[in-house]
Amino acid sequence: MRKSQAKVYKSGNGQVISIRKKDLEQAGINVGDELEVEVANSQINLIKANTFQTKWQAFIDNGGEYERGEYDW
Repeated sequence: MRKSQAKVYKSGNGQVISIRKKDLEQAGINVGDELEVEVANSQINLIKANTFQTKWQAFIDNGGEYERGEYDW
């Protein structure tokens, strides 16, 4: 794991966290990707959301096998 700096900026009524492009590329995160945010113990973890497209690709890769469950469309 590599550590780097990020900065929080004000943007309208919200805030924006600026993360280096190299760090995003290493994490496989692209502009427009949806992220899940976990907050605990003064830490923020960003996890690339498992989108419908990635679930569909996993379905195909597993030969049509899937985990039964509800999906938020």
